[in-house]
Order: sequence, then C-alpha cells, then structure tokens
Amino acid sequence: MPTPPRSKVLSNPTLGFGAAIALPGLTSLLATPLLGHVGLVNIVPLFLIGVVVTTVRWGRGPGVLAAIMSVLCFDFFFVPPRFSLSVDEAESLITFGVMLGVSLVLSHLTGALRAKALEAEMRASEATMLHALARELTGAATLVDVEMCLNTVLSRYVGVTARLLLPDAQHKLHALDGDGDSVGDLERLIANGVWATGRFLPANPDLRDDAMTLLLPLPGEPEPRGVLALHEPKAAPLRELPDTLCAAVAALVAVALARIESVQEPLSAAPPTQHH
Repeated sequence: MPTPPRSKVLSNPTLGFGAAIALPGLTSLLATPLLGHVGLVNIVPLFLIGVVVTTVRWGRGPGVLAAIMSVLCFDFFFVPPRFSLSVDEAESLITFGVMLGVSLVLSHLTGALRAKALEAEMRASEATMLHALARELTGAATLVDVEMCLNTVLSRYVGVTARLLLPDAQHKLHALDGDGDSVGDLERLIANGVWATGRFLPANPDLRDDAMTLLLPLPGEPEPRGVLALHEPKAAPLRELPDTLCAAVAALVAVALARIESVQEPLSAAPPTQHH
C-alpha cells in the first residue's frame, strides 16, 4: 500500500540515521543536570529509551547505530574522566559492554515487533483495498465499467493505473478503447505470452517509457479470459505488489468479466421481439 506522508518521513533512512546520532546527544544534554544527584547506572535507561524510540520509528539499522552512539555519549559526557573516551576504571568497561549488549538486544526485539506491526498494517490495507474493489466491481455493467472501477480503486490505494487486454473475435488481445496504437507492439507480444501460459510477468521497465508494467493473466476456463496490465509510474515507484494481492485482484476482475459475459450472452442469443 502506498505509505502515508507521515510514514514516509518516519521510514526515511537518512532521517533515521540522523536521528540515531541526534537522540543520544539530546539525551546527554537533558541528563547532564542529573550528575551528582543520581548514580550513573540510573542514567543508562534514558539512553535505552532513545534506542527503542529510534528502532520503532526508523527500523533496526538506525537502532543499532543509536545503541553504539548511546554508549559513546555515555562514556564521553558522564564517565570520569568526562569529555574523553578514555576509561579509568575497569568496571566502566563492564558497564559499557552490558549497556551495548542490552541496547542491541532491545534494538533487535523492537525491530522485529516493528516489522510484524508493519506487515499486519499492510495486510489490513490490502484487505480494505480488495473489499473496495469487490464492491465497485459488483456494480459494473460493462467491460468499460470494470476498467473504470479498477482504475478508481487501484489509483487510490496503490497508485497504479490498469488496462484490460481482452481477446477479440480473431483471438487477438486488444484494449477496450479500440485504439490499436494505444498498446505497444512489445507489450502486446509479451501480453500474448502471459495469456497463453497463464503466468504473470513481474514489473518490466522496457514496455513503456513512463511506467513499470506488470502483466497478470485473468483466470478462466479453458484459458485465461485476458490480461490485466498494471502501470506504475517510474518517477514515483512504490513497493513491489505481493503475488497474493495481484492474484486476488486478477480473480476479482475475472469474476466480474464472467458475470458480464453471462448476462450479455442470453441477450445476444434472444430472438428479436416482433411487433404486430
């Protein structure tokens, strides 16, 4: 699913690594007034909080960097002799080792939880999109309606445009707009291969100059009903769409096409009404 603007900022790697450096420095500044009032051991958890926050917001890589920076800041600003990375007491080395180990473990565990949370959020977004697509396709009365519903939902949720390539009477794939030039020769050739084999083609950068193209066969018997072409702008690429999501979208479209065909066939076979 497309990432909301706020989430894009939070997932920015550059911002994440910058925060991993800045947060330990900020923690050092805020904790300095505590010197002489609390023991150094009581200051360590403040740095661990920064590690957890960094990992939750920006992932495991920035979290590991935050753990290392926290140990360095703690040594430089709080451990005698201050403002130096040298250590007078061997006990401090043990403290540093424990602090670094705990920070790395927290970073790992928090990163794993973050990954599971993001996956759950992504699955929920996919389910929402599929529900919206199924609802829209239910009201589609023509093939053009199906393509319009597809574009409405897919552009809203995943930022891609869709095009149906369906076989004509000569058993050749064509676009619904009837413009033969609207589909490139290479795209049509590969789409025929997808249609014949029933296997989808991952995003291909060579079919169009302005977009990545994903070609999906539309399930049917005894052969696929056609091909669904998804176009993703090259200028703003999104995450790779999961195979399961692509298969679900193709299945919903195939069901809509079968329903429309089942309605149109009896109408075309019905004898003309005679007026007396």
